[in-house]
Amino acid sequence: MNILTTDLTSQNLIFIPRSTVLSSLNLKVTSEDTNITVSYTVTATYTNEQATISQAFTLIEGTYYNYEVLNGTVLMYRGSIFCTDQTDYEKYVINNNDFVETAARDNEFVTP
Repeated sequence: MNILTTDLTSQNLIFIPRSTVLSSLNLKVTSEDTNITVSYTVTATYTNEQATISQAFTLIEGTYYNYEVLNGTVLMYRGSIFCTDQTDYEKYVINNNDFVETAARDNEFVTP
């Protein structure tokens, strides 16, 4: 899974493709929430068997996306993206600042 932000500048998708192609590729990004697909024509760079695509995306905070990298009609890679602006991934909370904890209550059972 790749983690990207809502930043509108260029971000990197790094993956291990099924084959190496230096020509232009088709990147399809689909939102899991809305099922809307956006297509990009991209070029990948290859380093140590890994491909990197640098592209500016319009993403929504807290949303999962699926993406496919295609060379024509041949699928080179299928993966997922999660969009978050939080940077401390070990302490990531999906409902950041949305949940308000109430004061502790007594845990006693009611007996008849």
